[in-house]
Amino acid sequence: MFLSAASFAQTDLVAVTPYVCDELELPAGVKNTLQQRMLQLATQNGYGSLSGEFVLTPNVLVLDKKTTATAPAQFIVDLEISVYVVAVAEQTIIAETAVPVRGIGASESKAYISAINRLSPRTPAMRNFMNSCRERIVDYYAQRVPVLIAKAQSLADREQYVEAVAVLDAIPESVPEYASVASLKVELATQLLDRVAETAMQRAKVEMVKGNYAEAMDALVAVNPASNKAKEAYAMIDQVAAKMSEAERAAREAELARLEQEREASQRAFDNQMMLEKMRLEASSKAAESARSAAAEVSLSGINAWLFGKLK
Repeated sequence: MFLSAASFAQTDLVAVTPYVCDELELPAGVKNTLQQRMLQLATQNGYGSLSGEFVLTPNVLVLDKKTTATAPAQFIVDLEISVYVVAVAEQTIIAETAVPVRGIGASESKAYISAINRLSPRTPAMRNFMNSCRERIVDYYAQRVPVLIAKAQSLADREQYVEAVAVLDAIPESVPEYASVASLKVELATQLLDRVAETAMQRAKVEMVKGNYAEAMDALVAVNPASNKAKEAYAMIDQVAAKMSEAERAAREAELARLEQEREASQRAFDNQMMLEKMRLEASSKAAESARSAAAEVSLSGINAWLFGKLK
């Protein structure tokens, strides 16, 4: 089981959430530029950009600020931009670096933006920093694999499959105990898709009793073709389609054609275990995106005050 699961697990994409502290005092419009630069630092150095565990955050120190004697005057700012990677749960800075930059512009804001844009994600120094951060984050997860597996299993026991998959999705493939992670991911992915299918089919049955065939069809299209319930769901789709009026079927012609293609893909997948596991892992990870986003937002709301106090 593990060999096929590992073959289709996510690439070793370590994730951080780029974040600019709310209390950071910057001229109007500059925070958006700084946030975008943090995002580029992450993505251009091979990171995922959403994590409930780690934050990539800057601090800006003004070293010098002046205007030229020319007409029109130009604004010049010398900044030191410090970049930190913070482990949210422990409220610990695991890595930091500082880069001096200078910017010139027709206004103070434009000078700041010019300076921030000189913080390049692709310099050797920044690449080395981000690679070092990746190694530390992988070590962090390697030490916590048993705890994270237990957390995911506990969530699954409460039928919180989306949240459980989100916990496991954060673990990089390179951790030594990834075999157990991959195996549990496949198991939870299957449970998640089956639970979604069961809910959809139950809703469809209720709508069919009411004669609401369009609503029943809307429910059934949520069933993933990799679910163990897919065959049963497709049989219900046939029943619903037969009950719909000719006009309703015509309006859904493209959708019905797509469902037929999915049915054929599902049949092929169930004859190929590796393909089936790949489909389940991809579908469950997509479903878990909202949970990862929610976890990141909770992490940021809790760390903002601490972070500002630490960095100022």
